[in-house]
Amino acid sequence: MLDHISGDLEGVLIEHSTDVIVLPISGMPELVSIKHREANRSGDASWSWSALRKDSVLKDLYDAWCASGRSCTVAFWSNNGFSGTAHEIWRVCTGKITPTATLIAKLSSAIGASASESQIFLRHLHLPELPLPRRNEISDVGIRRMAKYLESKGRSARFAEYSYTALIRAIGEAGTQLPESRSGIAKPLSATIRDDLKNRPTIEGYLSASALRNIILFEADRQAASGLNRTPSRSFREDSLFTGRSRELAQIRELLRPGDADVVAPVVIHGLAGIGKTSLASQFAACEQETLRPIFVDGSNKASLLESLAVVSGVPASVPMSGEFGISKTEIPPIVESSATLLIIDGVTDAKIIRGVIPRKSLTRIIITSTAPYVDEGFQYVALEAWTQEESKSFVAKALPMKLADSIDELLEYLAGHPLALNQAVNYCNSSHISLSEYISRLKSQSLELLSRGEASKHPISAAKAILLALDAIDATDRHAGSLIRILSFVGAEPIPISLFTGEPMRPWVTNGREKLRLKKFPWQKDRLPNWGGCADDETGWNSRIALWDDLQRDESVTALCNYGLGRVDGGHLVVHPLVQLIVREATKDKVPWIESAIGLLAAMMPMEHHNAEVVPMYRYTGHIRSAVRFALAENLTGPAVVFSAVSVCDELLNLGDVEGAVTLATEIRRVCKKLIHLGFVTPPAFFKISQTLANALAYKGVREEALNVAMENISIVLHHYPNDLTSKMRAYADLGRIACRLHDASLAEMALNRLPDPTSEDPQTAEVQTWTRLMTAHIKFRILLLLNKEEEASQINLWSLEKISEWDISGDPNSISAAIYGDAAALALHRNDAPDRILHQKAVVEQLANSLGHSVIYAENVLELADSYLDEGNVPEAIPLLEEAELFLSTIPAGSNLLKSKYLSCRGRMRLLSCQLGDNGLYQARQDMVHALELMEGMPNAAPLPATLLHLARTYSLMGDEKQALEIANRALQLDLARYGPDHSETRIDKQVISIIPYEAMVARRFMRMNRKA
Repeated sequence: MLDHISGDLEGVLIEHSTDVIVLPISGMPELVSIKHREANRSGDASWSWSALRKDSVLKDLYDAWCASGRSCTVAFWSNNGFSGTAHEIWRVCTGKITPTATLIAKLSSAIGASASESQIFLRHLHLPELPLPRRNEISDVGIRRMAKYLESKGRSARFAEYSYTALIRAIGEAGTQLPESRSGIAKPLSATIRDDLKNRPTIEGYLSASALRNIILFEADRQAASGLNRTPSRSFREDSLFTGRSRELAQIRELLRPGDADVVAPVVIHGLAGIGKTSLASQFAACEQETLRPIFVDGSNKASLLESLAVVSGVPASVPMSGEFGISKTEIPPIVESSATLLIIDGVTDAKIIRGVIPRKSLTRIIITSTAPYVDEGFQYVALEAWTQEESKSFVAKALPMKLADSIDELLEYLAGHPLALNQAVNYCNSSHISLSEYISRLKSQSLELLSRGEASKHPISAAKAILLALDAIDATDRHAGSLIRILSFVGAEPIPISLFTGEPMRPWVTNGREKLRLKKFPWQKDRLPNWGGCADDETGWNSRIALWDDLQRDESVTALCNYGLGRVDGGHLVVHPLVQLIVREATKDKVPWIESAIGLLAAMMPMEHHNAEVVPMYRYTGHIRSAVRFALAENLTGPAVVFSAVSVCDELLNLGDVEGAVTLATEIRRVCKKLIHLGFVTPPAFFKISQTLANALAYKGVREEALNVAMENISIVLHHYPNDLTSKMRAYADLGRIACRLHDASLAEMALNRLPDPTSEDPQTAEVQTWTRLMTAHIKFRILLLLNKEEEASQINLWSLEKISEWDISGDPNSISAAIYGDAAALALHRNDAPDRILHQKAVVEQLANSLGHSVIYAENVLELADSYLDEGNVPEAIPLLEEAELFLSTIPAGSNLLKSKYLSCRGRMRLLSCQLGDNGLYQARQDMVHALELMEGMPNAAPLPATLLHLARTYSLMGDEKQALEIANRALQLDLARYGPDHSETRIDKQVISIIPYEAMVARRFMRMNRKA
């Protein structure tokens, strides 16, 4: 076996009817019978013809050959030679003579076959040139051959006896399972053994050549590893508090292949400081220490690494030698080549430390822990991220007594699954005997000081200290990288596109400036820019932003951040852990320059006036803008860039369905500006816009009186300061009408309608009003009229609007007021139950928005409206791709954006309902979608789609045969529509119609299901 293991052998199968099946890489398998023979009384130990017949050697081989379908060769191995007729057979098999007729006759008699069959068998019979070693010599010969084999593979011959013993043990273990009969497993396997092994690679008794080589070489490596020197001892025991990381452990195991004697590439575990890199490497070492002998060395600097490797290898770390020009050279200690050794190099921060020291492939299993995401192109990488919410909770539950673990969720909001920080927090609470809520209270007021305290096992420094050391190192090597991390610390925790830095730098007005305002013009009158504001006195942030505009400088800074573990790049986005942001913010004394740069960076996503096209999908980055505004307000920065950033993000939060977030932010920014307006730093027009945003948010929330108070205050501003300005009046009363429609408040709608100037008037004063304002006012007036069930008047104003869109040619307007007008036409068609007309106009809405707001929540909402329009006609095939488009869009918006998700689920549930028949299982899926949609809508006051979703759910229950539940739900929809529209509205009439058919529909469904059960 050793003679062939490196060459033509594919594997062997221990097979009891013969002894072993030898499978060459090419050619037929060979069935081998092995029998040893001792000397008889006369001293002759050779195989005679009678001895062969007595032991049925040739007969058994012939039977096995026949059982295999004659698709193999057979062989007989022994420790003795042959005599007489048996010797003649040996000479034929070794090619020395050709068989005689007499010999064939004897063979035919011995095996019970014809002469021709015996000749064929003889051609397939192999007898070795030389006998095997004698019993008392086999081990010695085997060990000598093993030594030569080990030397040929670069291993020491000293371990030949160990490798030989391991090989014998493996063969013995493979052959311990005896078959039920002497026929063994040759019959079902030998003819098709290669196919069988492909289908069943773990067949009992099979040892591949690679497995045999691995047994031999790994045992030699294991013996070599046991004799290695050790660096200062380190405990490698499985940690009872070790949490999660099963995926990463499996990944490392797959890459390093413990127990395999082939070379592998080093594995780099990378991630930010304190994320658990060393803990993961240690846990892997503990889990695999029966297979791999772990050695732990410090990789924080090259000198320490070389010294540790010298101790392990026994070779001095440096040998002064006469080099070129008389300069001494340093000799690198060799890496011990042993597949049974696990070398952990911990804390590498710079690729230069291991360059020229660690090979790209070696027998030694090497793990490198590093903050740098890239060390060498030949290495393998395992990225380590923060714990998940579940893993974090699991760790805290294991490490902290229940009586102290009272605010786990709030703690996780601050520490965001950072293992070291969580470890510190738990240890701090345990040692100080305080609860998590008390710890969080301290964290809010003294975060940097607290995160610098609290020890964590196996980590020499705190989370805060580790991050600050990395920050100091970055400042020392690349000051613009330090600037970059400071800018990123004043935005949200979500990934931020690096491409934002490629835009031309913009310096925003984050302060109020030094001079009070004298002008009081509305932005829509003449000037479109705010009339107040200034920049930070310190230009450090601004200068860094300019520097980061340069592609090469930005690349260098991003690389530096990643190398020191303060950030990582994922799909063209920079990701900074919230804990890193927190510590960098707290360590930054003057925050204003960096807040200024953060808001300037995000300015491209914040349309500052009505006619700005949406350059990027703002909805993806509301978290960043909201965070930047929050930090700005905390530093008393209330310039126009801060104010209008807040207004923009409030509008987007409402689109996403985060009503509470929009109300909170709008209330705060209005409170701040109310003080500033008296100081002359905020214009009445600006305050008008801020109040407009807050009133809209309050209406979404469903708080009528508060929304009305803010809207009426805006109207008073207009009447007091601009009594003759028709544009201002239109906007103020249009806001009141918008609130009435949002609240479904008929009395408020009547009041707004009575006071709203007529946008369709052709008098000279109205003609001076901007086109956009007149159409916007007409749009609100239409909605009021539809709410009040004044269909004819609504139709007239919509026809006027559609005519003006064509006449004024504003269909390409970036803000797509034309889309709103087409949407009104679709709403009117829905009111009239005219499905084809609704589809026609809703398609126009989608086309308009696709040109300007194709990546917005508003566009996605209208795609769903178009899908719903098709479902009005029962046209499911046309609705399906629209739902798929909306679903894809949903995957890109922030979590918690329930408004759009509820509309999507409602529409998908209706589609599934229309695709079902009576008693269909798909009805359960439709019901699940609608119930989920309703759960989301329950948290949204006055959610517009709520009654329609209830009605579709009632139809679902009806088709399931549940009349009682269906009527209960449908009546709830009716009560909502009665409260919104009154008894004579089309929505109310539809509700009553559905309620009238439910009893009959449910009865038919029950009968259908009973018939199916009987069938």
